[in-house]
Amino acid sequence: MTGFNRRRFAFSALAAPAALALPRTGSLWASEHTSFTVRDPLAGYFDFEDRRRILRSTADPVLLELRASMMRPPLCQDVLEIPIQDQAITMPSFYQNNAGWRAAVKPFSAIEHAVSKLAGANLVAHNRGFVDCLVTTLVEWARRDGLANFNHSPRRQQGWFQVESTLFSMALALAAVRPDIQDRVEELEIIDAWLERVATSHFAIPGSRRDVL
Repeated sequence: MTGFNRRRFAFSALAAPAALALPRTGSLWASEHTSFTVRDPLAGYFDFEDRRRILRSTADPVLLELRASMMRPPLCQDVLEIPIQDQAITMPSFYQNNAGWRAAVKPFSAIEHAVSKLAGANLVAHNRGFVDCLVTTLVEWARRDGLANFNHSPRRQQGWFQVESTLFSMALALAAVRPDIQDRVEELEIIDAWLERVATSHFAIPGSRRDVL
């Protein structure tokens, strides 16, 4: 259980879900975990330019409020200073030790909110600085192999759930800016390989209704 992420929800309301699209097919996509194949690594569930046009011309008060909120992304230096979670991830139970969970989840929530805000700001403003900051941040996490080491057992699953949440936030944010960042080929390859590696490790642990948090 990771709680309700209002910033990520706001970004989704503006942008709609975008597909996690790797620039190649690989073991993750060809495995038993999925029945689809990525044919267009830049494809998503919405047209970027059309969505930007709508956001520029909208008079809808809800979209106007969300658009304004997306134009207040964090400073890049602040994002880069968020601790990279490259140590063994063991989280207190959300239900059995909520106070401990709230303390432990802070750096994860910080990076989730940051990448979502950067992607949302780029969608609205089409600002290369926001995209470069996002990619630079993800490259640093990839080079440190962040999120790859998490503890999991029937009675210790919170770290597994947290990796799922943070990995999703990063992948969604990257998918939403990928069309604007194709010139950073080497960095994208590093990020893609890392996302696939961590996702494959995460998918290898099946969920169960009998599991206990």
